[in-house]
Amino acid sequence: MEGKKVMERLLNESYFRPYVGIIRCCQELNMETDRESTILSYHCLKYLLINIGNSLKSNEYELLEENEQDGILNYVGQLNDDFDNMQKSLRMKNEDEASTVIERFANNQYNEALRDHEAGNANLLTASKYYNSKVFYDILEQLQPLNDDEQKRRTFAAERSISITNDINSGKVPSAIPHELVKFIIILTIILSYYLSKVQR
Repeated sequence: MEGKKVMERLLNESYFRPYVGIIRCCQELNMETDRESTILSYHCLKYLLINIGNSLKSNEYELLEENEQDGILNYVGQLNDDFDNMQKSLRMKNEDEASTVIERFANNQYNEALRDHEAGNANLLTASKYYNSKVFYDILEQLQPLNDDEQKRRTFAAERSISITNDINSGKVPSAIPHELVKFIIILTIILSYYLSKVQR
């Protein structure tokens, strides 16, 4: 518990801050008990552990106080225990099921966020959905190559998650995405895809 408290404090004031969104996403998914949510939670936790593990190798980690380092390691140990228990209970036979579930979740989160954004109703929940879609496109890429549309969605989701959050934190109302602009982007994407297919031939 002490490790968790230290970690939560560091999340708000250090280089661990980028993982707040991932942790919240994992926690929300872990509250559900259906198989799809368990698959999503499992891969979300795996993604979190990989990213935190990479951060532990950084120079910034070495500059932390000893008790802060111990707190982080205790917290990561708790996450590893949760991950091991989830892995045993899930009994995944292959990655095909996971890929389908993850792709559907990433697309659904993106489409829900985009719908609210286009309607001019963007808020922190919209930013969270954009962020979740970005994370799960990252996770999907670990299982299979992303197609061009998924790569564009991931880039757009990452940018919009940040811009909406920044607008709200600055007291601004996030602007809606003009529908005509969206149509233009879609048409442009189709034209570019057609052109690239011709060039590749």
